[in-house]
Amino acid sequence: MRKMVIREIIKIFWMVQMPPKLENETKRLNMVAPASWVKKIDDWRRHQPDLPNISEAIRRLVDLGLETSKKLSKPGR
Repeated sequence: MRKMVIREIIKIFWMVQMPPKLENETKRLNMVAPASWVKKIDDWRRHQPDLPNISEAIRRLVDLGLETSKKLSKPGR
């Protein structure tokens, strides 16, 4: 019984911690950012229902920014 509980806890832990699959072709980006900027990202990600890791949070924020930029640059606006 104890082993079964431990296995379930480990399974849940990995389900929460693992980031989603990325596209087949990926490129690694290394960057330096001010601590205040990282804190803002960390604060944002902590308000997300699935608590993404920092890399996933940055991907989501960049996607949101790009989508917003695309909507704002459409003709007729």
